Amino acid sequence: MMMRFRPLQDLCSTNVERVNPAISPDDEFWYVDISSIDNTAKTIATPTRTKGKTASVRARQVIRSRDVLVSTTRPNLNSVAQVPHEYSGEICSTGFCVLRCGEELDSDYLFHFVRSGYFIDSLSNLVQGALYPAVTDKQVLAQSIPWLPIEHQRQIAARLKAQLAEVDKARRAAEAQLRDAAELHKAIRRTEFEMLLTKWKRQHCLKDICAISAGGTPSRGNKSFFEGNIPWVKTLDLNFSVIMDSEEKVSPEAFRSIRGEMLPVGTVLIAMYGGAGTIGKSGILGIEACTNQAVCAIQPVRGTLDSEFLHEWLCCIRSEWMQYSGGNRKDPNINKSIVEMMTIPWPPGNVQMDFIAKLREQLSEAIAIIDASKFQVSEIDLLPQKILAQAFDHPES
Repeated sequence: MMMRFRPLQDLCSTNVERVNPAISPDDEFWYVDISSIDNTAKTIATPTRTKGKTASVRARQVIRSRDVLVSTTRPNLNSVAQVPHEYSGEICSTGFCVLRCGEELDSDYLFHFVRSGYFIDSLSNLVQGALYPAVTDKQVLAQSIPWLPIEHQRQIAARLKAQLAEVDKARRAAEAQLRDAAELHKAIRRTEFEMLLTKWKRQHCLKDICAISAGGTPSRGNKSFFEGNIPWVKTLDLNFSVIMDSEEKVSPEAFRSIRGEMLPVGTVLIAMYGGAGTIGKSGILGIEACTNQAVCAIQPVRGTLDSEFLHEWLCCIRSEWMQYSGGNRKDPNINKSIVEMMTIPWPPGNVQMDFIAKLREQLSEAIAIIDASKFQVSEIDLLPQKILAQAFDHPES
């Protein structure tokens, strides 16, 4: 059967209730904002339990079961979800376009469509070059969907749901294998250090054998500051490995404005800010670079402490940092003084080198499994778009 394209505004209701929760300051509700969406599963994963008196000014739209939510900010990220029964009657952010199907459009079919590359590309093309990449509800509703009679839509949606469920099952299996390999990696490292500690006690503070510093952030108000070629490392660049590039780079003028220090190759970096998921993330510089203030740079005194030995130790004790963290519960952090006082075993240089050589050999199998699992997950993550393309990527003609 031939499809024809119809705009969503002809198939969706525009009768989405608007409320002001502040009118009932003590009433509680679940608030769904963009950060509530699991962008892989495309589900409402972490809504916030909120009272009217503390609600965001963007908490205005009442959602109903089977509504489809489309984030209007950064459409290329495709933050979309279908509202399940348990969140019917709750409130979402005005940062979503709420699509409520009329009689001629099936909600499951629509939900699969808004996940498709066809829909993502169509919205993304509207914000190319924009300083703030966002679309309006009107632009979302103006998008055309390949339309068939509703029984055909339901058949397509059921087929896609089954296929995507198999992909999700495969992804979960690959992710479980990846987690197991990562745990094996940690266990091997922990066991090796436990053996080392039977001979070499943990009694030396980092400040006694390392130079420790933190960087800064140039003014974001000066766009030219971020158009240079000096690597500027942030916590997002730390991934327990050698750092060969940075997401952002700064100009010489920006570098001078923060009185920056060019850190040499071999400097060990550790994240001090960003909450439990970020504190303690680390890496070793494979390039000369400077950092922002959220990153602590640790430079071992030449000839006394091997950078790789230090980095492996910091990876081993990562879980310890949270017990020293301060700040509010949502965003705890550590500071340079805490890093300076952290202790480390300090065997002679030849013992450190032998330890690292043995550890590398012990870790090689786990690393191979981790790399293979990451590749498998990345390949699986491509499958949903391939499946959806077969259903929806039809040129409008």
